[in-house]
Amino acid sequence: MAIGLLMMIYSTAATSLYTFLVRFFAPNTNAYRGAVVVVCLLGLGFGFIGFVDLVNTVYPLLGYIGFIVIVSLIINIVKRPKQKVV
Repeated sequence: MAIGLLMMIYSTAATSLYTFLVRFFAPNTNAYRGAVVVVCLLGLGFGFIGFVDLVNTVYPLLGYIGFIVIVSLIINIVKRPKQKVV
């Protein structure tokens, strides 16, 4: 059972890493290969922080970012000029 769970974790991490990096780099280039190494090392480092500590840091951070996005959307709606309906 433990081996199966470990394989599921690694397969999820590999697909998430691929989809994240393909958005920013063309596959099979030197920049892509370098980014894979850097992101894998960052992920490995974050893995040693601990799940509870990581969640206690990331969730509030995402909440604050969400508030900033909501405020900027409201400002954008208020400042946008009204359009006439034809």
